[in-house]
Amino acid sequence: MAAACGDDGEPSGAAAGRTPSGSADPTEGDVEGSTAGTLDLEPATTTTTTPEDRALSELLPEEPPLVGFDRADDILGAGPLDLDAAAAAEADVAAERERLEARGFRRGVSRAWIDPGEDVVYLAVYDFDDAEGATRYLEDSGATLEERSARRFDVPGVAGATGYTTVEESEQGTFTAHAVAFTSGERWVLVLVGSPGSARTEDDARAVAAAQAALLG
Repeated sequence: MAAACGDDGEPSGAAAGRTPSGSADPTEGDVEGSTAGTLDLEPATTTTTTPEDRALSELLPEEPPLVGFDRADDILGAGPLDLDAAAAAEADVAAERERLEARGFRRGVSRAWIDPGEDVVYLAVYDFDDAEGATRYLEDSGATLEERSARRFDVPGVAGATGYTTVEESEQGTFTAHAVAFTSGERWVLVLVGSPGSARTEDDARAVAAAQAALLG
């Protein structure tokens, strides 16, 4: 799931701020499958685009959510997500697939940006059968992150949203990620703002989350 954690105790993939293959450099590494032992920013996207995928994509911004960022879908593996691709965003692919199916996952889409300092903005929207499924998935992801010691922060500008900060140490250095997750009807939304070191803040994630929530209406 785009907000799960891996067996190493760190948040998995995009929600964790984990970059491809666990690298602190979001431009390096290969696809491991939004939450590596933590959620990678580089899940395997589906190559099939349906009208429903395009409609979901229209819920994400075309312009960079923060100043100084450029679109980086190809670099970070963002795009349409079918069930297989969404499940591959978690280290335990089988468990994540079961969780997504149980909650009624239908499709997803993600979009990514990067700046010259290799800071990252990653957005994902998952479409479920109904609002209950999206809410249950939000609960699943939050519980998993808290079990893996992610630090919570408040997101007062978005109803029902919760923020999580993770700090990952690797040979390349420190990568800090601030993730915000919330639902809007039958949709589950993930906003991630991450950076090598700690240049990006919770307020950056709050601002991007508020803008994304406004797009959803």
